[in-house]
Amino acid sequence: MLHHHPSLTVVMVVVLVMFISCIDDIFASSFSSASSASTTPELWYFHNANSAVSNKAEPARSIGIIDSAHAAGYSGIVFDDNANAFVSRPGWDTTTLKQILQHASSRGMKVMPTTASYGYSGALLYFNQSWAESQRVVGSLFKVVGSSLVLQNSLPPLINGNFEQGKTGWYFDDAGLELVTNSTQCYNGGSSCAMMVASSGNPQRLIQKITVTPWRTYHIRYYIKYTGLNTDPQTMILDDKGVARLSNTVSRSSNDQLNWTVVDEVFNSVDSTSLMLYIGVWGGHTGTMWIDDISAEEVALINVLRNEGAPIRIYDPTSHFNYTEGIDVSPITDPLSGGFSIYHTPPVPHIPATGSRLKDGQLVAIDAYCVTPSFRYTTPACMTEPGVFSWLEKNIHDLSNYFNRSSGLFFYYDEIRHMHSCARCAAKTNAAGELLAWNIQQVSDIAFSISPDAPLYVWSDMFDPYANAIDDYFDVEGTIAGSWVGLPPNMTIMNWNLVHLTQSLNFFAGRDNSTRPLQPHQYDQIIAGYYDSGDGATSAKQEIAAARGIPGIKGVMYTTWVDDYSQLLPYANAVRAAWAGRIKEY
Repeated sequence: MLHHHPSLTVVMVVVLVMFISCIDDIFASSFSSASSASTTPELWYFHNANSAVSNKAEPARSIGIIDSAHAAGYSGIVFDDNANAFVSRPGWDTTTLKQILQHASSRGMKVMPTTASYGYSGALLYFNQSWAESQRVVGSLFKVVGSSLVLQNSLPPLINGNFEQGKTGWYFDDAGLELVTNSTQCYNGGSSCAMMVASSGNPQRLIQKITVTPWRTYHIRYYIKYTGLNTDPQTMILDDKGVARLSNTVSRSSNDQLNWTVVDEVFNSVDSTSLMLYIGVWGGHTGTMWIDDISAEEVALINVLRNEGAPIRIYDPTSHFNYTEGIDVSPITDPLSGGFSIYHTPPVPHIPATGSRLKDGQLVAIDAYCVTPSFRYTTPACMTEPGVFSWLEKNIHDLSNYFNRSSGLFFYYDEIRHMHSCARCAAKTNAAGELLAWNIQQVSDIAFSISPDAPLYVWSDMFDPYANAIDDYFDVEGTIAGSWVGLPPNMTIMNWNLVHLTQSLNFFAGRDNSTRPLQPHQYDQIIAGYYDSGDGATSAKQEIAAARGIPGIKGVMYTTWVDDYSQLLPYANAVRAAWAGRIKEY
């Protein structure tokens, strides 16, 4: 039986009153914050620029876009330009950059620079190529021939790569994909090639299964021409689970016409023993395209990387006896790796004139780490590279000389298709998600130490379980799940997951209990919308509708990847109109 004590009752009442008061304060604060945010949405737009003084289109181009955005009511600019990195390059001429930023300031607009580009890292890697992420290549087999090591190609040739045996070996997955037997149309006078004619909507792809060895590098080559084509041809390699080991487009010429041109692609087999090769188009198109002379081969040491996280091992493939680089084999480098081209003639390792224990005709295996440019031939930076952290510290400081710190810093973590592969990264954490969480904590700490008053923003996709924070994401080794635990609570999420927008917004609002680990924080979010739909008003209505009932949504960012700023005004007007209905929910 319970007995009530008078003093205990008083204490309980006091505690209850204090609790209710605290709850009231919390809800009042939340209501006030949500209401003010909802009353006037923040309007940002994504501004892609090239402010190099050699670009004569600037600053006039950017000034015109800024004026259009200002007239439409936008108040914030996310400014993406290689100059954001090159301000840390000695002697870089910032004249045009300053003119653009001064004009934006005269219009009263906030301008936030991008930095920490871990996915699309070309400008960052200009400062030091060895900061790139590399991928392991295991057991490439060489034969000693004189003073050279000659790669032994383990890949069986493609079946009927020149189509001289008709369709043998290939699957033509659409009736509009035909076989041409006319030497005037085929490459190099061949008597047969594949032709893709206009399609109303079906994909048209040449498909062949290839047998590979895990963790090796392979080179695909074919020849292509087209006329009147209105879509980008694509090369794709899929594993047995449907994971893309290669996914690259062939950029079309400006007039949609192309004479016979070679296409080279390189990929790592990762853990696969068989893969599917696809070449063609993935949807409806106009025009005609021809493909011929498709070949495949194993290659090695292309873009071989040399740093602490990328060791090389040279050994006997049978006894596993280790040989010494610099004694048995001359130091291995790739002199043609400048800029990490997708393909070039592979380097040939050499035997020193004296002192080597290797004998002519002997087989030698080499384990190495090589850079494999991925989607759109991009190369990501290594997550654990100390040089990148030091450079970011300098870059964020340098950016503060041009951009107002109070406008914020935009972390460009986007589509990082290669991660947790080099020896140093693999040793750091058990999975890619843990590595990414650790990395963004380091970068956030660096930013705070330099600009403690700068708001921090980041793309959503690499921290979103409904986007790219998943298992089996391209060449990332291990799951990216859990990457979100590294996001600091004061980070603003630029959410571009328009396919699963409601789910994604709820996740970053801390209202999704289905993920592991849980994401409990309510982050501020900006919807990075539009994405070149061609109809800004409709896009805005759909995006705001997807956000109904979700707290912490502060506004939108008009985002274009084809420099289409024609929808700035209709998008902004539709956002404002839809936003007025949204505040009734709070």
